[in-house]
Amino acid sequence: LKATKSPQQPILLDGGWMETTKAETTRLERVHRLEEKISESRPLPLRPKSRGIDLNKDLYKQPNRKRVMVYMNGNPPSKSVFVWGETLTEILADATERFVLPRPARLLYNEEGKKVTTFDEVERDSLLCITMGDSLRGRPKHSNIEMKANWARVRKQRGPHATNIKVTKTQYDPKFTDVDP
Repeated sequence: LKATKSPQQPILLDGGWMETTKAETTRLERVHRLEEKISESRPLPLRPKSRGIDLNKDLYKQPNRKRVMVYMNGNPPSKSVFVWGETLTEILADATERFVLPRPARLLYNEEGKKVTTFDEVERDSLLCITMGDSLRGRPKHSNIEMKANWARVRKQRGPHATNIKVTKTQYDPKFTDVDP
């Protein structure tokens, strides 16, 4: 053992098993050459198919069951649950049971908001939104929140009648008829 001033390796082993010997180096080179020869040689012949096992039986088929996370339309994705199914109807039925819905779930939407119509569109462990037939509700946008806050401020400052908007019919003005859209 040899002491050093390095904080990463304060003690060094001098000689011994840490250094490879000349005999070990020659053996490693020999093994490497043999491995190259073996890899260059022709591949092993394929074994003939066994006639005793029928691979088309149900025992050897992989299940097509998929696990996905679903959440209710209008709820945040953080309130999602896992459901399993081999078809879209099984996924919807399992989601109906887990959320204890008054009506069965009828539609699935992916994270981009596109309607899922076939089971092949469903990926394992993906996040889906379920609805009971109504259209997909989006999350409120930031601009809508700002607009509602502005309306609340105006109503507070000027009273509840300040935000009542009346739309009236305007008379026909001929100078706006030649405007090109």
